[in-house]
Amino acid sequence: MAGTIRAIFEGGKLEPLDKLDKIDISEGEEAILSLIRSSASKDITAFREAAEA
Repeated sequence: MAGTIRAIFEGGKLEPLDKLDKIDISEGEEAILSLIRSSASKDITAFREAAEA
């Protein structure tokens, strides 16, 4: 299993900005994450709107 999704760090947790159906993982299954900081805008609303598109 391998894949890439975007997420935002908020309230001490990573919140997915992309649908997780892109990744083959079952509920409760553990995964190893590699984080790469992006040069993202600080406008969280814009991130969420883009994730819903």
